[in-house]
Amino acid sequence: MAPLGAATKLVLRLALRLVLFLPWPACRAEGPDAHNLLRGRPPQLHLVTFMNKVHRMFAMLQTSAEAHGLYPKVIGYGRNAWWPSGLGVKINELRRFLWGRGVRRDDVVAFVDAFDVIVFADEDEILAAFADMERLHNASIFFNAERYCFPKTDGLCDDYPPSPTRWRHLNSGLIAGRVWALRQLLHDPVPDVIEGSDQAWYQRQFRSGNFSDLLALDRECRFLCAVSDADAVVLGPDARMVRRDTGYRPALVHWAGVGHWVSWPEGQDFPTSHLADMFRRLYPDVAKRLIDGWFLELEIGSTHDIKFYEGAGFWSVMELVLCVQCNVLGTTQRECEYFAGFLCRRCRLWSFLGLLFFLVVPLALCFSRRLLSCRYAMQCQPNKHPRFDE
Repeated sequence: MAPLGAATKLVLRLALRLVLFLPWPACRAEGPDAHNLLRGRPPQLHLVTFMNKVHRMFAMLQTSAEAHGLYPKVIGYGRNAWWPSGLGVKINELRRFLWGRGVRRDDVVAFVDAFDVIVFADEDEILAAFADMERLHNASIFFNAERYCFPKTDGLCDDYPPSPTRWRHLNSGLIAGRVWALRQLLHDPVPDVIEGSDQAWYQRQFRSGNFSDLLALDRECRFLCAVSDADAVVLGPDARMVRRDTGYRPALVHWAGVGHWVSWPEGQDFPTSHLADMFRRLYPDVAKRLIDGWFLELEIGSTHDIKFYEGAGFWSVMELVLCVQCNVLGTTQRECEYFAGFLCRRCRLWSFLGLLFFLVVPLALCFSRRLLSCRYAMQCQPNKHPRFDE
């Protein structure tokens, strides 16, 4: 074979460099099909929540997630949704996310409520806990379980499957699943309006048995936990929630129902909830700035914000409002159990002041009217002059 010339050697060297160093398409992580090309990438966690309008209580999820290196993906912003029947939108928005860009079939999606969930673990721990649940239950989609069944329609709560704990019923506030499994469950879109909320739809899928090889409930709070009262869990020395009866330390905790209802504890002059109390203990500075103060502001279109007040709360004024609502206007909201009767502890002072007002004001008006009448009579009485012929 004839020896290669200098020009030929130069061309071969350039070609070799092009082959070795150019970023060929099969090695790039770009484009909608990149997840099919990156077969060596381990499964990732997607923390997702639905929020169609900003609310201050989102601070709890966002703050706790950031503390563990997670940043929630908000879906459904600006959509028309309402509780309970207008939450079919949540299901459809999650479905759209599952087929979105950058979501691989082996990834794990944690779909959590926006306003009553606190994160207690980072991505690695959440993925490890999920893998343990998969092996334990032979399932790939998990819901947190709660003590109470909702909604009680269409026989959804009849003959419910037994549970080793009091936490027996499906709750859709915490859902964690493999993408491929969630795509099977949410293969078809659902109506945006579902009687009984999105939880009714998930209840039907769970009770139907059609997805028994995919769905399971975390009834022991190993991974996902629904809390309805303060006695069920305790905050450990390492700032982790511990389930009292099982000792498990869940990664994601949901204060469902009673857990986020407003209460007025005895000896405390401001309202709270189990959820708010826990957040204050974990993140006191953030709680003071974002959820404990009073913020009176008027938003005018897209152009003006008028701030009237920002600072400490005047809770005695709120007590007065609730005393009137519950005992005068006949409101039946839950908080009225703390304001039952004019002589209850929180309404006693306002009742006395109100009684005093209704006694003093009529007397003052009557006295003022009498005084004015006397003055008018004196002004109208003719002057008497002495007669000189007497």
